[in-house]
Amino acid sequence: MWYAKQRKLYDVTQWTASSITGGFVSEASGAPVRYDSDKETQLTMQGIALNVETPLFAKKYPDGCPVRGIAEGKNSKEVFWLKPSQVMQWMADLSMHIGSCKQAGWAKQAEVDACKSVDEVDAITLGGDESVPS
Repeated sequence: MWYAKQRKLYDVTQWTASSITGGFVSEASGAPVRYDSDKETQLTMQGIALNVETPLFAKKYPDGCPVRGIAEGKNSKEVFWLKPSQVMQWMADLSMHIGSCKQAGWAKQAEVDACKSVDEVDAITLGGDESVPS
């Protein structure tokens, strides 16, 4: 039983991390767009967000900060030019996505902790259902 729970908790940790870095939807551009949320993108956008009110941002991104994403109803990435307030909205949406993923992971951990048998542990699903954050 202990081993089954530990194995499932490991799976929950991996599922949560994958959910966080698997992309998210933001309407920062004015319409729903699915953006990447891998660690590199998170760090890059965080650095850009720290500079949105500086002359450097205005000089470097006079037309806005280019961010690639897939618009709703489209099949390929395109560039969206985000103004300072839109970059901050993008970051807020990313933060909410990360928080939702973590909460879903915590809920799954609680399910595992509450299990009384290996069959109950094995019955916990981690994908393809309503518990997967977007």
